[in-house]
Amino acid sequence: MLLEKMILGIGLAAAIVSGVVSYRMTGPYGDRHDYNPRVRRLYDPVTGRLQLVVFASSGNLKFDTWAYMDGQRLIKMEIDGDEDGKIDRREYFGPREELERIEYLSSECRVTRTEVYQNGALTRIEPARDAHDGEKP
Repeated sequence: MLLEKMILGIGLAAAIVSGVVSYRMTGPYGDRHDYNPRVRRLYDPVTGRLQLVVFASSGNLKFDTWAYMDGQRLIKMEIDGDEDGKIDRREYFGPREELERIEYLSSECRVTRTEVYQNGALTRIEPARDAHDGEKP
């Protein structure tokens, strides 16, 4: 009886240790085999598809870039280049992940300039639109 309890205790301890080690290596959902503290991935809880990748591009562990995804396809990126907690730039991507436009934002998150791209080349720059354009006083 004592021997059985000892074997059971050893087995339980081994199971707990292996569970802790597995969790630290792969995370709660099994996706941390390539764990990097500078990157966070968020998945749709229903479909399991990748929705968002957040990362610290400068290596200081301060998140400054958000990549919005549809599975493996990049849709949009938001970047806080000066790390002041406000988005400075938004980049939009087409169905083949080609850059379509970049919006530069003011400190009030208003678009100050838009760059439009086609086939990877800048085709035009649109200045900021005043909210009162077209309105008569």
